[in-house]
Amino acid sequence: MHSRLPIAVPPAHHETAGSYVQRLATLHGLPLPELWEQVSHPRRPGSTSRLVALDRLAAVTGHPASRLARAVIDLRRPEPDWLAYRHTPQPGCPRCTARHRGGIRLQLLAHHHYVCTRHQLWIGPPDPLFHRPPHLADLPEIVVAQRAHLRLLHRHGPAATYDAVLTGFLICAHRWDAGPTGDTDVWHSWTRRTDLLIPPGTEGDTFSASRLFAATYPEAVKIAAPIASLHWRRLAGGNPAGQRRFAAEIAPTVSATPTTTPRSARTRSRTGSTRTAGARRPRPPTPTADPATTAPAPPRPTPAPTTATTGPPAGSPGNAPAARRCCSTAPSPPS
Repeated sequence: MHSRLPIAVPPAHHETAGSYVQRLATLHGLPLPELWEQVSHPRRPGSTSRLVALDRLAAVTGHPASRLARAVIDLRRPEPDWLAYRHTPQPGCPRCTARHRGGIRLQLLAHHHYVCTRHQLWIGPPDPLFHRPPHLADLPEIVVAQRAHLRLLHRHGPAATYDAVLTGFLICAHRWDAGPTGDTDVWHSWTRRTDLLIPPGTEGDTFSASRLFAATYPEAVKIAAPIASLHWRRLAGGNPAGQRRFAAEIAPTVSATPTTTPRSARTRSRTGSTRTAGARRPRPPTPTADPATTAPAPPRPTPAPTTATTGPPAGSPGNAPAARRCCSTAPSPPS
């Protein structure tokens, strides 16, 4: 017997099943293990691991199974292309999901989803601290870069675009780490954006690797345009002459910036940043360090499951296998 819940809250788009069940339990004041048992069944006879069952979830929520399958990503039929999505679920745009009450909405977003262009909010790669997304009203070039990113995706497909943008971030990281070469260096644009995204003196509340990615995102996407092209990729991977042509193609993006450079950036280029004790300047992002806090991770060897698995949470997502972590572990209750 599956009792219908009185509050018919819908799932957010691309929300994980674990996140949705957690919100339902919070809204109705139910113990999560109790609700989890109602909407799931054992993976196999005698197993303690449980799968969220689409028919049971529909019976408990009152939403049609077809609607739930379209919204809850790990219940979708047919399966999505898991390689096109990030490893780690994260909150999306809070304004887009504002009507979905009950706590944090964890969504599995595509690799190309960096900005909510409708509300001009930075979403970025997953932020483990769940900082509130910064508004980009003063950084319109980041919103423009998201639209350019989508055009690359349409033109070259997800695999080439994924590799190209990741390589763009890597090039920007190396360039940022090298420091400025003059008053019109792109380094100053990255520092200016960092000052807006992580205002000096607020680092304890606003700092995240995701926001550092935002600082370099416009240039990473510009660099990605030639990298996604088969012609330029062949030159970059060819003989020295071809590599010089490729370097000349991307050089304007990672060198010159508009001539108006903020005084704070000019001062910082001479004296070094004092925003973090012991640091000479804001450190660039490192796209290959950690899939949870960086640019899209390499493809996982095992496809993610089509249904949410395991029982209610007993701790961190580290208890689940890495390839299934994004969809298989019910979240801990929000604080």
